[in-house]
Amino acid sequence: MNFIVNALVLFLSISLWIFILDKNTQAPSKAWNYYLSTYNAQTQGVIVKSDTRSKRNGKAYSIEYKYKINDQVYYSNSINSYANFSNTTAKTIKQYPVGKKVLVYYDKANPESSILELTVLDWWVWLQISAAVILGVVTMTMLSFKKG
Repeated sequence: MNFIVNALVLFLSISLWIFILDKNTQAPSKAWNYYLSTYNAQTQGVIVKSDTRSKRNGKAYSIEYKYKINDQVYYSNSINSYANFSNTTAKTIKQYPVGKKVLVYYDKANPESSILELTVLDWWVWLQISAAVILGVVTMTMLSFKKG
């Protein structure tokens, strides 16, 4: 019974982390997409939106592109696997103006999964993943001490 409670608490902790942080940095989604997608194909796309949006701690870029595969048009906003920090906003907006033709990497088995830059996961994403795991372990430990 104790294991079930601990597993449930760990699941809820990670779910809460995903819900809160995904709205701001999209780190959990980026980590998930990075490891599930192979990005084994390429096609041409075009930037359809390139501006900024307000965040709690400044501005972030909001870039959207479209691409076509087998007569199906897809839209995405995944640029790379880095977190969307305020200090990269101006550079990214300048790099991807509306109308610019871009090379889109996508997963043949899952064409709606795409990215513009093949990068490794950013340190910030790893930090958030580590924090979620540590939070889960601490919570499980505290619960086991409480019951024991």
